[in-house]
Amino acid sequence: MKEKPIVTAVLTTYKRPVEIVGRALKSVVEQTYEELEIILVNDFPEDEKLSKELIGLCRGFERNVVYLPMKKNSGANAARNYGAGVSKGAFIAFLDDDDEWSPEKIELQMQKMTDDNIGIVYCNTWINSEKSHSIKPRFKNAKPEGNIYPVLFGKNVVGSTSFPLIRKKAFDEVGGFNETMPALQDMELWLRIAQSYTVKYIHKPLGTYYFYIGDRISSHSDRRIAGYNKIYDEHKEYLEHHKKAKAGFDILGVTLYINAGDRKYAWKLLMEAIKLAPGNIKVNLFTLIKWIIRWFVPAKIV
Repeated sequence: MKEKPIVTAVLTTYKRPVEIVGRALKSVVEQTYEELEIILVNDFPEDEKLSKELIGLCRGFERNVVYLPMKKNSGANAARNYGAGVSKGAFIAFLDDDDEWSPEKIELQMQKMTDDNIGIVYCNTWINSEKSHSIKPRFKNAKPEGNIYPVLFGKNVVGSTSFPLIRKKAFDEVGGFNETMPALQDMELWLRIAQSYTVKYIHKPLGTYYFYIGDRISSHSDRRIAGYNKIYDEHKEYLEHHKKAKAGFDILGVTLYINAGDRKYAWKLLMEAIKLAPGNIKVNLFTLIKWIIRWFVPAKIV
C-alpha cells in the first residue's frame, strides 16, 4: 500500500493570548489526516512569559508539536517562510493563530491533489463575525478551478493564508511569501503559483475565519494600496495584454482607493475598467454605486 505523503501544518503566532493559540492548535492536532507534521512559529520571542506558555501548550498535546521561536519579531511573512523552510512535508498548510480548521480539512484537500500540476487546493470557510454575531459560509456558490490566474486579479477567491493546501514544490519554486509586501501578501503568492500550476476547490467549508470589529476593510489603506501597486508592477506585462484581467484588477483598485478616501483616482480606475470590459455590466454598475455611496459617506481611515 502506497504511503501517504507528509503534510506540514505551520501555525504562526504574534502576541496572541495562549488560550486563542490553543484553540487554533487544537484544530490542527485533531486533523483526521495521519501523516501530519505540526510546527508552531512564535514571532514574538521577546516576551519570555508568553514564550514559556507557548512551549507548555505545545507539550500538552499527544501529537508532536514542534515549537520554533524566531530570533526576533520579523513579521508574518518571515515567520511563515521560516516554518516552511524547516518543514518535511511534500505539502504545506498555514494557519493564523486566531483561525480554526475543521477536523477533515487536510484529508479532503489531499484527496483533491490528484496530479503534480495542482499547486493549490482552496476551500470554502465559515466566517465568524463579531460585528454581526453571525456565522455564515464565505461563498454561496462554487468557485473557479483550473487556470484561475486571470481570475485572481479581480478577486482573491483563494482567500486567507489559513485555508489553502499548497504543494511545497510550487511554494519553493516561486520563493515563498514575499517578505517585502506591505499587504495583500496572500493574493500576491497565489498569483505567482497560479501562473504555473492549476488550482482545485472544495465547496464544503473546512475552517473558520474570525472577523473582528477592528478588521475593517479600510484598515491600513496605505499599505493595501502599496501592495496593490507592487502586484501591478510584478504582473504589468500580462495585464497590459489581457483586457479582462486588467479590468478586474482595476475594479479591485477602485475599492482600495475608495476606502483610502481617494475617490478621484478610484473614478479613473472605474472608467478604465468600463472601457476595457463594457460587458461586465453587473460588476461595473455595482462598483459605480459603491463609488457614489462613498461620495456621500466617506470611508473611515484608520
